[in-house]
Amino acid sequence: MSVLLTTELPLPLFIQGKVRDSYDLGSYLLIVATDRISAFDSVLPCGIPSKGLVLNQLSAFWFNRTQSLVPNHLVAVVDDTSCLDSYLPGQNRFDYPAYLARRSMVVKKVKRIPVECVVRGYLAGSAWAEYQQSGTISGISFPEGLRESQQLPEPLFTPTTKAESGHDQPLTMGELGNLTGSALAEELKQKSL
Repeated sequence: MSVLLTTELPLPLFIQGKVRDSYDLGSYLLIVATDRISAFDSVLPCGIPSKGLVLNQLSAFWFNRTQSLVPNHLVAVVDDTSCLDSYLPGQNRFDYPAYLARRSMVVKKVKRIPVECVVRGYLAGSAWAEYQQSGTISGISFPEGLRESQQLPEPLFTPTTKAESGHDQPLTMGELGNLTGSALAEELKQKSL
C-alpha cells in the first residue's frame, strides 16, 4: 500500500503544514490531508498508509457535527475529484490525481485564529510536565500530590499557540486574551468546554 507524503499540484501552494497541504483556488482553498506523521511537533520521515483519508473523514465528520455550535470553513469534501471543477475557473482545471478523492476538502478562506483549543480531563502529557515543574497547569495552581494521568476535578481549558513549525507553546488565559482580545479568548474557552 502506498503512502502519500508529498503533493504536487499545478496550483499555488498556500501553505504546507505538518500533515496537510493547502492550495489556493482563488476564492477557496483546497486542503489535502497527506499520510505524513506529526509527533511532538515534528514531521517523521515515514508515513502511515491511508492516514490522510481517515484524518480528512474525521475532520469532515466533526466540522459537520459541530457547525451549529461553531461556524466553520468547510464547503465540500472531495469525494469525487470531478466536484473540483465547481471551484476552479476553466483555465485552471487539470487532470486531478486520484489521491485527492476522500483525502481533500474545499474550504472558505477565513482569518484563522492562531491557537489550538485543548480541553483536558486528565493530568497527562505537557500538562503533567508543567505540573511537575511548577505546580500549575496552563498557569493555574493545583494542589500538591496529584498523580500522572489522574482525572482532573473538572475539564480544563489549556490553549496553546498554533505553530507552523516547531513546538506549540502553552498559553495562560491572560496571554490568550492578549493575543486574541479578552472577549474572543473567553468565547474560545466557553465553546471548547
